[in-house]
Amino acid sequence: MILYEYAPVFEKRKEKLLVGLSLFLAAALYLGSQIPSAPLPWLLQVLAMVPLVALVMLTSLCLLRRYVYRIEQREDGELDFIIDEYSGKRKTTVCRVAVSSVLSVDLWDASARKKLSEAEKGRQFFNYTGVLFDEKQFLIEIREGGTLFFVRMCADERLIALLGEL
Repeated sequence: MILYEYAPVFEKRKEKLLVGLSLFLAAALYLGSQIPSAPLPWLLQVLAMVPLVALVMLTSLCLLRRYVYRIEQREDGELDFIIDEYSGKRKTTVCRVAVSSVLSVDLWDASARKKLSEAEKGRQFFNYTGVLFDEKQFLIEIREGGTLFFVRMCADERLIALLGEL
């Protein structure tokens, strides 16, 4: 039974701007290589690959993905924290842990970055946000099955409260 579900929808303006700039830069470099008097046209074509790779990565990691976070009650009464990733029409559950496994929830800021960098050696880190800029994000420390890992996600106050922080 679903107790709470948070499905944020972000405009992602800056991400779209970066994709547009990458496309423009790649096209400009490639078209520049087609000028008959251009020195080293092959170098311009190779350089055009850099913004193309950035374009593909930004599109696939940010623009085409969205995440839904939910708290669900199991049949035995325990609560699970579930993150579903939507990419086009495909839905994948990328994280399912017991709420009791959540050790801490910190606002993603300089202190959370420092905490992550200090503890990151040998630890897994997952980014389930789908955004690069401007959205309120949280770093969650989880110990499940003897494994300690970190999850970065976007959340509202109610979800954070259900995870046991507030």
